[in-house]
Amino acid sequence: YIGRMHFRIARAVEQCLLSYKQLQDIIAILGMDELSEEDRLTVYRARKISRFLSQPFQVAEVFTGTKGQFVSLADTIKGFRDIINGKYDHLPEQAFYMVGNIDMVLTKADEIAEEVARTKALGGGSEEKETKSSGQKSEKKVEKVRNGENLIPVTKPSLNNEELRKELKELAEKCRDLDTAQAKEIASQKIPEGQGIAPGWNFPKQDQIDQEFASWEKVFSEQTDFIDTIKAHIEDATVRHNKQKEAEKAELAQ
Repeated sequence: YIGRMHFRIARAVEQCLLSYKQLQDIIAILGMDELSEEDRLTVYRARKISRFLSQPFQVAEVFTGTKGQFVSLADTIKGFRDIINGKYDHLPEQAFYMVGNIDMVLTKADEIAEEVARTKALGGGSEEKETKSSGQKSEKKVEKVRNGENLIPVTKPSLNNEELRKELKELAEKCRDLDTAQAKEIASQKIPEGQGIAPGWNFPKQDQIDQEFASWEKVFSEQTDFIDTIKAHIEDATVRHNKQKEAEKAELAQ
């Protein structure tokens, strides 16, 4: 049995790794500098996830020299949840490799930090310097910004309620006429001898088409204000969507 939290975290991990895979070609050609801040976070977290997926096994202690670790399902889900949420963005990637639960990641990160500090104190640290030749021209990075001014303006519909009702009625009658013509064409076809089913056998018959149109027309006549109904439906759908997002966000943050 897979719980709701388990499923959501697994899907989030899968999506992060797939996004990283799609960005690898861009990174190979243009480098990390051309990625947006959001894409960079995706890359960093995906790399940590891929390393955190490794685990020292007890059967491999002889070969790796690392003691095997057993990690419970709850700790595993919690670890990946925190990585996805960016709780450990400040930790180095090496801390996530060949460890057990997330507590071991924190311990290994502290060890790496101590080792780096010790190396710098002994003067063994290396400083990287960027050098540019005098003849090399500096390139100016141009960031493309997409805003509303660059988009093609779309004319908002100016229909009132009566015009909207008229267009909907004409569209419904057109669909009814097309279905009626199709039904007559299917009814006129003769089934070849020895063939039990002919093309269009499941298409609605004429009486079904008339009955469905009559039912729609009844509902249409009872509905007076379509514009307010559509606006209310959109507002209600927006509220339900935001509530669902907040619930999912709160669930992942637990």
